[in-house]
Amino acid sequence: ENKPALIIEKALSYLPEDSEYVRVVTSVREFYQKHPEDWRSCRDYLDREFGYDRYPGVCHIIPNAGVCALALYYGGGDFARTIEIATMCGWDTDCNAGNAGSILGVINGPEGIPDRYRRPVNDFHAASSIAGALNNMDLPTKSRELAVMGLRLKGEKPETAIARGTFSDDRIFPCRVQPAD
Repeated sequence: ENKPALIIEKALSYLPEDSEYVRVVTSVREFYQKHPEDWRSCRDYLDREFGYDRYPGVCHIIPNAGVCALALYYGGGDFARTIEIATMCGWDTDCNAGNAGSILGVINGPEGIPDRYRRPVNDFHAASSIAGALNNMDLPTKSRELAVMGLRLKGEKPETAIARGTFSDDRIFPCRVQPAD
């Protein structure tokens, strides 16, 4: 069972069938079904049919959505292989590997992520924003913050147990904001 393929199919069911996003992902799926061992040829196909030259801007979502789908299909549920393929495809490498890796992280859980990728991160979240002290925190705190935001967006009130400042392990790391020149 190829769980990433099932998730892709489910995700596509939420999008308009005539959208460019669905077109690129279904094109990658069809290529994969005909050539399941040749991700490099699929990347060449993506470049010919959905390359950056076909879309405005410097980093368009459609070619990169194709790369994410390509990596998920050809990676076959293997975390390392999937993010390596996403990276080797080029274009928006950090986002494509991060998006494909995030999907597999949810599917397989932490035990499905090789230690060589988990150990250096060590539950640390680093971001770049104007929020100063909130740029650096541990992953449990960041996950809780995102869960609270999601509940609030749905109009629900977070339980006290997940409200900010209720955990004894809250760790927000100090940092400095540099002035813009």
